[in-house]
Amino acid sequence: MVDRAAQLYDGKQDCAEEANTAKYLAAEASWAAGEACMQTFGGFAFAEEYDIERKWRETRLYQVTSTHIKPKNKKNMRVLCRSRPSPPISSCRI
Repeated sequence: MVDRAAQLYDGKQDCAEEANTAKYLAAEASWAAGEACMQTFGGFAFAEEYDIERKWRETRLYQVTSTHIKPKNKKNMRVLCRSRPSPPISSCRI
C-alpha cells in the first residue's frame, strides 16, 4: 500500500486514498500490537521497567488524531487488505 502511494506520488498523481489507507492500516496494526502486549503482560505492562504503557498510549494517538480518517472507499480497502496477508504477531515488541 505504501509502495503504491509512493509510486503515485512520484508520478505526480493523486495518492491521497492510498496514503490514507496505508496510514489507517498502520494505525490499526499498531493498536492491535499494543493491545496484545497489554493483555500479555497484564498489570506488569504499567511498570516503568517494561515501557509498554507509554507505547500503548502513543499508539492510541494514531487512532484519535485528526489525521486518522477512515478511507472513503471501504470496499476498495477490503479488496486491497485481502490481497496482502497480515503477518502473525509473534512478539510484543512495538
